[in-house]
Amino acid sequence: FTTVQVAAGVAADGADPDDDGLANLTDYAVGSDPLTFSPSLGGGRDATGVWVTFDRPKDLPDVEYVAETSADLANWTAVPLTVTTDGPVQKVRAFAAAGPTNRRFIQVRFVRKPAPVGP
Repeated sequence: FTTVQVAAGVAADGADPDDDGLANLTDYAVGSDPLTFSPSLGGGRDATGVWVTFDRPKDLPDVEYVAETSADLANWTAVPLTVTTDGPVQKVRAFAAAGPTNRRFIQVRFVRKPAPVGP
């Protein structure tokens, strides 16, 4: 980002300068350009459950990836992320099994880790 874009707030983690529905932090976490339209994360559902898939740069030190599932959109439970393809860019999948009512939601959040303090 240019200094003018930074001063205008275009570079903020929550900004979406390319208006693709992905905030800058999400673009960063999945290795896409925040100034160029990017497709949404992949996902789907079937009788076994729901899932989300996405690519991410390997060993990105300042982002935490959190996957969660819910049956009611109010109470969320962590689900593991599984690396399905390893390399400099990893393909990752989060899966949540179908519940007794077959009503299941899944989300992935990207959280900026605080910068280390000290020498």
